Amino acid sequence: MLEAPSLGVRTLDVGRRQSNRECGTGVLHVDTSAQSVADGLRALLAMGPPERDNPYFRPESARRIATVLDSIELDAALISKQYEDPLAATDSMDDEVGRKWPVSV
Repeated sequence: MLEAPSLGVRTLDVGRRQSNRECGTGVLHVDTSAQSVADGLRALLAMGPPERDNPYFRPESARRIATVLDSIELDAALISKQYEDPLAATDSMDDEVGRKWPVSV
């Protein structure tokens, strides 16, 4: 939903997942029925290419992001992801009614 308007590509948004989210003018919203999708595709094809309209576009974003990333020192704490198993510290766990169950690791 965000990238397509920047590329000047019309987009068919099928379903409700993106409802109430800001989007470019080249996005057409339809429900999930086969007829709505078919009608939506025909409508998109008839419209021609949209303007490059991305509501989230900010000038110089890539340069600003690169500058920030370049200023961060990449040490072991940032490069290595540590995982801690929350069950490893205990030999039992409570269920939703408070019963204790053994945990095998």
